[in-house]
Amino acid sequence: MKSNMNQNRLLTVKSACEIYGIEGSILYHWIRYKKFPYYKPNKKILFRQSDFEKFLDDNRVASSPEFE
Repeated sequence: MKSNMNQNRLLTVKSACEIYGIEGSILYHWIRYKKFPYYKPNKKILFRQSDFEKFLDDNRVASSPEFE
């Protein structure tokens, strides 16, 4: 149940950058060009942690041994 709570956790730009090692300018670029889902309650940009997990899984590059 705790992992489900983490998946639904909302992250600020700052916390997302710290957790995933992404530059803020990259996130703002994704936001501007609608490349990544976000929420904007009261003009504050938030991301769902599960969206980051899905994005990482969808953009995974296989290593050489996986190709053999």
